[in-house]
Amino acid sequence: MITVVLSRDDKKSARGFKISGHSSYDVSGRDIICAAISVLGQTAIASLLELTELKVDHRIDEKNAVLECKVIMPGDLEKSEYIKASAILDSFEIGCRNTADSYGRKYINIIEHHGLGGV
Repeated sequence: MITVVLSRDDKKSARGFKISGHSSYDVSGRDIICAAISVLGQTAIASLLELTELKVDHRIDEKNAVLECKVIMPGDLEKSEYIKASAILDSFEIGCRNTADSYGRKYINIIEHHGLGGV
């Protein structure tokens, strides 16, 4: 099963995510659920890096099937940067939830973590 942990701050704003595991929907290399969630995560990271001026800590560990992303949002953040980052992370969440709804919760577990620390 793929586990997606969505990290939120105390105000419930998205701050990052961690994807881990395999769905076991099909064999490695043909697993469309793993591919879909991986593409969503990698696209979110690339979008944060290219479309915002925020610091994005990220890690992709193919061997252990882990993809992590944490957005550093300083207190003096311009509102437009916050809005862009929030939209990207919210889109990631929507994509994960839609994939889970389409293929079943036995393949994807989505967990929300609220508060500091998170992912």
